[in-house]
Parts: sequence; structure tokens; C-alpha cells
Amino acid sequence: MKPKALLDTSFWINIYHLGLTDKLSDLFDVIYITPRIYDEIEVGKAYNSGDVSLFEDMLGCGRIELMRVDEESVMGLRNYVNSSSGEAELLSALIREPTLVLLIDNSDVFWFMEQKNLTYLTTANIVITLFATGHLDYAESRARLRDLYGVLKKGVVDSAIKTLDHTKEERK
Repeated sequence: MKPKALLDTSFWINIYHLGLTDKLSDLFDVIYITPRIYDEIEVGKAYNSGDVSLFEDMLGCGRIELMRVDEESVMGLRNYVNSSSGEAELLSALIREPTLVLLIDNSDVFWFMEQKNLTYLTTANIVITLFATGHLDYAESRARLRDLYGVLKKGVVDSAIKTLDHTKEERK
């Protein structure tokens, strides 16, 4: 059985620009969003962002599902993150359901996730996973990782490319 994931806005935008949103359902059984993340993505409508209509289509067909969160538990995280942020909702949901995988590129919460032993994946991690599971070939994976320069920290992308190359060598 595939794991269930929780989606952050930063990750959604990046995976959309890489053209890999359709691959998410290859890796995850269910992809959840929280109300604030929904609102953050929907803001793109005002700017005619192409990702919004795809997001709404995926929501409409059940590939993405809205997860309600307890506002009191979100407020309890105010010492760690801005309690009015989407990240606060995500962390609250993860504490309630720690088996979920957080899909996020915002490094502000990585320390919290690691401290609480919660799982997160970045867009770079997903590209490597898609290669390792046979959903992307090597050339496409490497190209998608290179597209992340300027979006993610250079060191993160460099490390991901090294991991991709190492994974390719292990397959031989």
C-alpha cells in the first residue's frame, strides 16, 4: 500500500513547474491539503496561475482531498511557527497523523519535523524517488533536478544530483 501525503504550497508550485503533478498519485495513495494551503493555492487565480486549474481538477476528482484541522492544536504550535500560516496547519495535522509524509520545500519547518521524527520529502526527493521506482528515466530525472536550481538551495540540488547518480550506478 502506498503512503498518504500532506501537500504544502511551495511543493505544489515546484512540482507543477516541473510537470510532475500527475506522478504524485504513482507514489501516494491519498494527497491531503489543509484549509490554509487550499487558500494559498487558490490565491493564484487572481494571477491566472496555470497550476490552480490543475489543482482544482485534482481536488474535484479526489486525487487531492481537503483535511480539516483542529484550530486549537494549530494555535498550540505558535511557539514554533506562525500560527496563522499554512505550515502551522500542516504540522498540527502531522502531529495528529504522524504516518503522513509532508511534501514541502519550505526549509523553515525541517528542524521541527526532524525533532519530532516526522517524515518530509522535498521536490528533489520526489524526483529521485520517481527515478528509483521507474516512473522517470535518468535523463528526465537529471533535467528536472537541474530545473530546481534557483528554486531550491544550490547545495540541496547538488546533493540530489549526486544521489541520483549514485542510484543510477547501483542499478547497474
